[in-house]
Amino acid sequence: ASGYEVILGDDPLDENVFSNFKQYKEYRIINVARNDFKDPTKSDDTRREVKSLTKSFQPLIDYMGQELKDVIKDVKVSTRLVNHPAVIIADMMNDTPNRERIDLGSAMKSSINFHQERNILEINPHHPMIQELNRRVQVPKINNLGIADEDSARLVKTIYHAALIHTGFVVKDPLDFSKNVFGLINTALGVRGD
Repeated sequence: ASGYEVILGDDPLDENVFSNFKQYKEYRIINVARNDFKDPTKSDDTRREVKSLTKSFQPLIDYMGQELKDVIKDVKVSTRLVNHPAVIIADMMNDTPNRERIDLGSAMKSSINFHQERNILEINPHHPMIQELNRRVQVPKINNLGIADEDSARLVKTIYHAALIHTGFVVKDPLDFSKNVFGLINTALGVRGD
């Protein structure tokens, strides 16, 4: 629809091969899983919309950035998401999910500590979940963070973990992920959890 020619590399080594090719004939080769992807069809109107949405969602961007400061580099409003609330995008110099899985397998075999790099969390400003979370972080201040309910931090972490899984990255701390999910389920069911 946008006039792109797409090459789907489904072999684990395709990423390594394509990373050495920047252009083929008149076609630039770009990995859309990285943050340097710039949509050439993006108009000035779209840029203004993103700037306006970023301003509207700045309270949530700041809150998510603070809550996730140890695991992400930045939070941005996404122009690439339609149905999902968030996605993790590899920073320019970081590994993509495929490369991370290859490195993780190698690290386990050689007993090297695995280090998860800090990437970029893109949020979908049109998704109801993100809109509601943005509303929650703007309610009258009950504590210094401006958060009215203690579940907001848990929601942010769960969105981050779900975005990791959806994007194909490895969840570094599955115990923390499951703790957050069970806590949210307890809240939804109205039961007290540990």
